[in-house]
Amino acid sequence: MSQNFNKDVKSGMIWGILERGGVQFCKFVAGIALARLLSPTDFGILGLSVIFTGVSGSISNLSFGMAIIQRDDVRPDHYATLFVTQLVINSLVFLALLSISPYVGAYFGNPLVGSVMAVSSTNFLIRVIGGCPSATLRRGRGFRMLSISNVMDAFVDVCVSVVLAFFGFGVWSLVYGALSGALISNIYLVKASGWRPSLKVTRTAFREMFGFGAGVSLSEFLTDAADRASNFVIGKVLGTAALGYFEKGQSLMNRPMRDLGKRTQRVLFPVFARIRNEQGRFRAAVRRTILTVSLISYPVFLSLIVLAPQVIHVLFGSQWAPAVLPFQVLCLAGIPRLILQVMIMATFVTGSSKTEVKRRMVMAMLTLGGSFIGVRWGLPGVAAVVAIVAMIGLISGIWQVHRLGLLRPIADVLKPQSIPFAAAALMAVVERASQAWTLSIGLNAFAVLAISLSIGSMAYLTAVALMRDEHVTRLFTEFAGDLVPVTERVPMLGTLARRFR
Repeated sequence: MSQNFNKDVKSGMIWGILERGGVQFCKFVAGIALARLLSPTDFGILGLSVIFTGVSGSISNLSFGMAIIQRDDVRPDHYATLFVTQLVINSLVFLALLSISPYVGAYFGNPLVGSVMAVSSTNFLIRVIGGCPSATLRRGRGFRMLSISNVMDAFVDVCVSVVLAFFGFGVWSLVYGALSGALISNIYLVKASGWRPSLKVTRTAFREMFGFGAGVSLSEFLTDAADRASNFVIGKVLGTAALGYFEKGQSLMNRPMRDLGKRTQRVLFPVFARIRNEQGRFRAAVRRTILTVSLISYPVFLSLIVLAPQVIHVLFGSQWAPAVLPFQVLCLAGIPRLILQVMIMATFVTGSSKTEVKRRMVMAMLTLGGSFIGVRWGLPGVAAVVAIVAMIGLISGIWQVHRLGLLRPIADVLKPQSIPFAAAALMAVVERASQAWTLSIGLNAFAVLAISLSIGSMAYLTAVALMRDEHVTRLFTEFAGDLVPVTERVPMLGTLARRFR
């Protein structure tokens, strides 16, 4: 791989790590505070409204932004067409959600659900502001500005939500916080990108972007529909409080999913798009991505499964104990979904989206139908359906890229996961033993979590080191080399680094 390719990926991943550090800190503080200031019913009400706003949002801009990134040549009329398309469609979606909100509240037997959905739909108008700036920065690999925008979004969201929750605004604190963060971050994107709106739309630009963008957008719509289907069933059958517990576990599981999956997609999609016609480089880049994602995701999700009781108790308090079991089951879906994100990127950079639309349509139907069956066993039953469908989705995704001639299932997809899986399995056994020992001597949840994570992390790193895989070794060596210039700038770290060398 060329130096420019590596530089682009490293730059994007570094800024992604810094961004997630800032966002996670904000979310961590907010999660602890809001879980104690708000009730499960508040989170359940928001969860029901998000079913409609989230699904609508996935198709509102026709993914013309991704079409711009995927194209080799981009003209000013492409950006103008993106802006006008988003303005028209998002405005229509906003008005549609506003008009049906009373009926949604009546359907779920809680008018507040409809009111929250109506106000939350204002976010569709806010999104228009940042659509073109975001596409401009992603195409130009402006990862620093994109990361700053996301941190600003999280910081403002957290500050507003926590303050309003403290003063008794209930579920509205979550709504106003999200809207405030979105508004500030999108205004920053406009300033950072230097973009200015234009109405010079052309039919040619629309046709050039519609084929790819509409397919991607429909795929995203089906994915969101599948994700929200289980929430819809729970909210209708088990009520808003039960949905609140499920949402809490789902959001905690989705956090590393978003951190690794979405950020990896944001960084690598424009890079993969540039090398999609060079099969050797493309396959090597995908293998390296899967290896990197696996080295992080396997230990994270297996640790969350083993230590879920302590994680939930420390973060949210004992009142959220009913969320533990569904959270553990949902974590089984985390790794397949992350690997699937890489398969989806490999499919989309070719400019093809029809096969992905069909695959996701099947996944959506399986999730909805399975949720109606799984709800008979409560929240764990629905969570099990989500995990099973995730595994089916990964298998179908691997088959899809193999059929398209993009990747080899064993060499390019399964083999890079072997060492992370083996090392993480050993780590899980060690963490479970540590958990049982620390509980037996009467330590509190925080101490159990801290000790078990520390011992488990050492076991994982030791196992990875002892397996001596050349690809893993090369990845860590390269990462350590990238850290040297950073450590040299810090006097104490620079001295230690030179001494150990």
